[in-house]
Amino acid sequence: MLIIFEIRVIYFFFVWIFFSSQVFGQETNPIYHEIDSLISTKDLINGIMAKTILKEKLINDTAKGDYWTKYSLACINSHDYTEALGAINKTIALDNNNHSAYFVKGKINNILGNLKESEIDFSNAIEIQSNGEYYYWRGIIQQQLVEKEKAQDDYQSAI
Repeated sequence: MLIIFEIRVIYFFFVWIFFSSQVFGQETNPIYHEIDSLISTKDLINGIMAKTILKEKLINDTAKGDYWTKYSLACINSHDYTEALGAINKTIALDNNNHSAYFVKGKINNILGNLKESEIDFSNAIEIQSNGEYYYWRGIIQQQLVEKEKAQDDYQSAI
């Protein structure tokens, strides 16, 4: 009886390892950890380095939304906002339920001065997942659009 239990535990362990590597394969790739470290600094030079690494070493991952999200964040850090917008649009095309992608897109559109588009992006993020930060940023946009009551409502929702 104990042997059967041990076999089941071992079997479960191997199945878990196999599936987690399939689902979270990018997370175990040390190159992605390096890119995350570069992006997290929000530094211009590191943003350029992250873009270069993504283009050169991970070009085969372009069918994955996570690739385009990281590329978009690297573009933001390197102040290439038009390219960042194109990259985050690819993330959304691959997964239109990615609330964080809509959030990033809203921030990019805000930087580019596309306030109405930014408001729509934050609204899409909120529709997918209610999040105080999303309400806060939509409130900022509505304040810029001089929609004070809507901004106040969003700031209140952010709390």
